[in-house]
Amino acid sequence: MSFPAEAGHTGFRSMRSVKTVELPAWAQTEQAQAVMKALNDEGALQTLYVGGCVRNHLLGVPVSDIDLATVHTPEQAISRLQRAGFGTVPTGIDHGTVTAIAEGLTFEVTSLRRDVSTDGRRAVVAYTDDWVADAQRRDFTINTLLMSQQGQVYDPTGCGLADLEARRVVFVGNPAERIAEDYLRILRFFRFHATYGRGNPDQAGLAACTAGAAGIDTLSRERITQEILKLLALAGAGDTLSVMVKARVAARFYKADLPLDRVIGYFDMQSCNRAVHALARLAVTVAFDHDFIKENFALSNAQILFLKNMASAIEELQVRDRCHIRQSVYAFGNEATAQALLFCFAQGQHETDGDESLLALAKAWRPPAFPLAGADVLASGIKAGPAVGRILAQAEIWWRAADFVPDRAACLAWLQRHVSQQIE
Repeated sequence: MSFPAEAGHTGFRSMRSVKTVELPAWAQTEQAQAVMKALNDEGALQTLYVGGCVRNHLLGVPVSDIDLATVHTPEQAISRLQRAGFGTVPTGIDHGTVTAIAEGLTFEVTSLRRDVSTDGRRAVVAYTDDWVADAQRRDFTINTLLMSQQGQVYDPTGCGLADLEARRVVFVGNPAERIAEDYLRILRFFRFHATYGRGNPDQAGLAACTAGAAGIDTLSRERITQEILKLLALAGAGDTLSVMVKARVAARFYKADLPLDRVIGYFDMQSCNRAVHALARLAVTVAFDHDFIKENFALSNAQILFLKNMASAIEELQVRDRCHIRQSVYAFGNEATAQALLFCFAQGQHETDGDESLLALAKAWRPPAFPLAGADVLASGIKAGPAVGRILAQAEIWWRAADFVPDRAACLAWLQRHVSQQIE
């Protein structure tokens, strides 16, 4: 991304606040006050809080990231921050963003921009001092809201506050144009609706997402993976998935062999933790097709192993009793087994479906350590070599089949009998 110079940079464009709110605790910290002081001349509207931190504060929900928008170029922002004694990191300098570090807290500072050209993945932009122009290149009206260090709220599109209060997720300006600027906005539209929206999605936005769905295939696996996992972690992901399937925008992550209602039924089941739940939901939506997952998503080896373990646990749980649940936990872990059990419950084909005691066992049972080791096999008279590992594996199979009950003494007795039989 490049930044053509824009002539005539004359400072901030005046705006009128639409309301004044109590300043949140995160904006009252010494660090926040000092950063804002460094980036604002007295009496000037040069730097404001923007986007998610403002939106979430107005909704009364937690804020995780603090973003600032500024009329200063990145170089100017860095200079001001460093003169004030703050550390700076050019984390997104190609996008006009610098991170300010203030005693352990971080603030993402991004220069106001306007688009010069876009191709659906990257944009060439120019710096500007026009707050409205900067807002016009953002995705949704609820993400354009601004707030000063005095708690004054600004609405540069004129409809962001009303949309937020009505819990509407609406594209800024023409939805098709916003989507053509970055096709990831299709997935973000549904994620934001699942998070903040009420009722049906905005119809104009929905139609534009359907029309532009092919553009999703131009995005990198990394961006798609990150966005879809965020979506699938949400409580309302099931209802949103249904809308996406009907709108024909879910092909990149939905190819389940199961009927949609069963997939959503699984989504609605109790979960373990959000990150694991999102991965497990992804596995279900792509019918545990590991080749499809490898081709379309950027997952870590640990994530891929979890998905394979969940699929194997489902096979183990075709017999649904406490013994097989313990067998599954031993082989595949608690989280994979719990998610596999929830998946089995959602199919509604077994008398144990929904048995909370089985689910509690899958989540809480901790398997004991296998009591034998290779040294025990050697001590029994077996010479070092492949036979040691083979006998040890046979002993473990016997121990597991006995539901992990035999203690070390019982396992040693089995070993002696087994070795004696082999010698005879």
